[in-house]
Amino acid sequence: MEVQMKVPEVKTATGTVHCPMCTHSVPANVEYTSRRMKVAAGQKCPRCSASLDVAVVLYLRNAA
Repeated sequence: MEVQMKVPEVKTATGTVHCPMCTHSVPANVEYTSRRMKVAAGQKCPRCSASLDVAVVLYLRNAA
């Protein structure tokens, strides 16, 4: 008998993240599940062109 785990559905939305290099809040695509949010990989800051892979999600615009 094989037990398989359910893979949570990953959704994408536009949110505001904190750029670690220029210390500004910038818009970015955010991937989220029911428990966790993270910045989608491979994005660059529109102000300073730094990588946003380690940026912190501040706000997620999500309609009900």
